[in-house]
Amino acid sequence: MAVRRSSTPKVRKISLPTPGKVSRRAQETLKHLSNGWLPVEADLLVGIQANIANEHYADQPELLIDDLKKDPGLFFTVSKKLKSFASPEATGFDPISLLAELEKEQLETLFHFDPGTYSLHRANDASPSQELLHELTRIGGVSAETLAEEVQHPSSSAYSGALFRQLGLSLLAWNYPKLFAQALSLHKTQGKPLEKTLREYFEITPHQIGTRFARELEMSREIKQSLLLQPDRPLEPGEDIRKQLHLNVICQLSELFARAQEPQFFPEAEDLWVAKESALIPSLGKEVFQTLHEKAEEVTDEEVQATDFGDLSEYVAREQDRVQPEGMLLPESNPHLSQCPEEVQRAITAVHRELERTQSALDAIRLLLEKGIPETGAVRGCLYLQRKQDYSLQAALRFGSASLPKYQKFLLDGRNGIIDAVHARAPFVHDGTGVTGNHCTQVRGGLSEGAPPGVLYIEISAKALKEPNYNPIITFHVIRAALQECLKQLEEGDRSRMSFY
Repeated sequence: MAVRRSSTPKVRKISLPTPGKVSRRAQETLKHLSNGWLPVEADLLVGIQANIANEHYADQPELLIDDLKKDPGLFFTVSKKLKSFASPEATGFDPISLLAELEKEQLETLFHFDPGTYSLHRANDASPSQELLHELTRIGGVSAETLAEEVQHPSSSAYSGALFRQLGLSLLAWNYPKLFAQALSLHKTQGKPLEKTLREYFEITPHQIGTRFARELEMSREIKQSLLLQPDRPLEPGEDIRKQLHLNVICQLSELFARAQEPQFFPEAEDLWVAKESALIPSLGKEVFQTLHEKAEEVTDEEVQATDFGDLSEYVAREQDRVQPEGMLLPESNPHLSQCPEEVQRAITAVHRELERTQSALDAIRLLLEKGIPETGAVRGCLYLQRKQDYSLQAALRFGSASLPKYQKFLLDGRNGIIDAVHARAPFVHDGTGVTGNHCTQVRGGLSEGAPPGVLYIEISAKALKEPNYNPIITFHVIRAALQECLKQLEEGDRSRMSFY
């Protein structure tokens, strides 16, 4: 069904600074962030799906938008999908404005996905620093919206722009949690600028990350305007300040206000905000700042759940009955397998069943190497295990065409990062020169708790990467979980009997 809107008039483009080339480290960071993305609040998504199905948002899209704003992760994931609904003639789109114009069938298509489809992270597992970013992003968004309404700028663009300005920080907090927490601690205890520290870690700033994703997702002219960096200049009382409050200035003020609500993490923000507020009150009045504080408190106290119109629990129960799994039962020890295509589920489940049936790790490993892994899109790789004698890594189990000696030589090249990955539980994706000398997409990461110390390294086929929604991190998790189950039952005597070990 057609979108209920008139054709978008052409407007002058806003030119953000040209991204230019970035370092290899920055490229790897961007790819890792894109693959890891942000988690979606599962209960909120199900609630929105229910309200769309029950037509509670019909003719009042503002209620849907209010629910969407409760979770930045859902906002950005929906923005990814919204790109296909935008007019091909438009120079960009505003997620909030476009969402308000979609019909019920389009909304059902847009929100028809599982929480784990676009990210491996789970919102319920958020650390304190990740929860902090969630709150700061929401407060910044509603604050930018409020200030924009006061000075008659498009409030939806201000909201979206404020969120994209925080996207880089949120992505780093979720996909590099230890480094982000370390940078936040340095800011809190030593006053070292958070963005500067992150730039030193990743060779790219959080603002550059958000800007690149805004470009990639084809955001509107106004949202791009809000992303322009503005030098921080004092606001002198008595000036016509309203004319100075462009979208990017509004967003920067909103960021400062949000940080001022968390003085234990941003001790300098409170005094800076008081100075800004004092300069703005003569032009904007006290009421708008009272509104800012009230909305910030609402964000802090609000539960992240969809509006309940009285039938939410009935819908959830009905959906659970409708989608009862049929056929194969997936192994609980391999939770990411549910996000894979059916042929991958069958191949990997067969490995787990073989392990249960025969209690022989040898047969299960052989099945995994010959039948299971080839279905996942991984073309070659190696399991490195740590030696008890000297704690060095040893190429122990390979799949694909390259031999174990080649993997051992590959390990010794520090540029490949294998040795450093032994303590990394989260997988890392990057492009580089593989074990055969060809350029490829690689994933490496340590084994999980309960498994022997080691590193799993895999290379992904170019064909698999072209598949819609293919995620190399999911592939890594699925292979690692299957291998670890096999390793639990692998006896010392089995190693000498494995020609592929």
